[in-house]
Amino acid sequence: MTTDVINSSQVALPATETSVYEAIFGRRMSKEFTNAGVPREALERMLDSAIWAPNHRLTDPWRFFVLERNSTARERVAELAWQNRLR
Repeated sequence: MTTDVINSSQVALPATETSVYEAIFGRRMSKEFTNAGVPREALERMLDSAIWAPNHRLTDPWRFFVLERNSTARERVAELAWQNRLR
């Protein structure tokens, strides 16, 4: 994932024939998942797009953490989340 600061005029939008409304209202929940990993390139594109979403009062930049499956870091984050679930 890139860490360079870019502005909206530098963003190349992918060509698509799906309107924003079709994408939002036509989405579906998936109840089944596979064990297949998400390709790194796809993950980077999603996160690069996600940083443009507004946040609470526009006070803080978004921060995303990508944790590899079966990593010590992922297990520790899961433990911390479980311990703090009622706070």
